[in-house]
Amino acid sequence: MRTHFTIKTHSGHETMHLGLFLGREIRNYRAGAGFSLTILLSGGLGAGKTVFAKGVGKGLGVKPTIHSPTFLLMKRYPLARSCFKNLWHIDCYRIHNARELVALGLKDILRDSTNVVVIEWPERVRKLIPRGALTVSFAHTIGDTRIIRFQS
Repeated sequence: MRTHFTIKTHSGHETMHLGLFLGREIRNYRAGAGFSLTILLSGGLGAGKTVFAKGVGKGLGVKPTIHSPTFLLMKRYPLARSCFKNLWHIDCYRIHNARELVALGLKDILRDSTNVVVIEWPERVRKLIPRGALTVSFAHTIGDTRIIRFQS
């Protein structure tokens, strides 16, 4: 069964706080055996995806500031106070073909149930996404207002 709901935020701070809330909620959640807990962030440039990812990381207990891995493609953050071992932040904006991330080990990362994986621009690697991923879509409206839709 697919479920969805929509939330509106009015600032980057509110968008980050929403991610923080999600990160805290999943900190002790157990993913199913054989796959990571995967969160897909979709939306245009400047829609709030990275700000939200920073909040998720903080909620999971990541100490360093999370930056967009656009030029690195993926970044791993070890998790200490969670049933998960790693947060992987992956930015597919510069990806032209999913094989580019397969060569970097994305399939293994997604198969590891000790990982939380946040993927920006997931439509570029759609074929690799495990079933059950949470999709978070961002639409930037007027000013700093964002409409954020969660769908599982």
